[in-house]
Amino acid sequence: MPAKRSAVLPEIYQIKVTLLGTSPPIWRRLLVPADVTLTQLHDVLQAAMGWDDGHMHEFSIGPRRIGRPNPEDRLMGMPSMENERTVRLSGILGSVGSKAVYTYDFGDSWEPWHRSGEAASS
Repeated sequence: MPAKRSAVLPEIYQIKVTLLGTSPPIWRRLLVPADVTLTQLHDVLQAAMGWDDGHMHEFSIGPRRIGRPNPEDRLMGMPSMENERTVRLSGILGSVGSKAVYTYDFGDSWEPWHRSGEAASS
């Protein structure tokens, strides 16, 4: 008799994203895999808001800046940026209540977005 395989379901994070400075508040609650890269999360955020990815963006968590590194930043004396293709959501929002900032267009900020709880995988 073949052994039963136990399917390992991916951990799913529930995050709440709120656009600052809006009345009434504009927000989205998203369910995303914990192992999604920040590049993939950027794509999810763009789709959730109906945006067309026409502007620069970055994620920040405390002093960490994560996005699309530009080699010219160093030449201009700006701090280096971590590559969003290598950073996973679980690496920055490791616990419920963790917060991060997503800045899009450097004029519209999504803040705070945080891991608000765990969703059951089914």
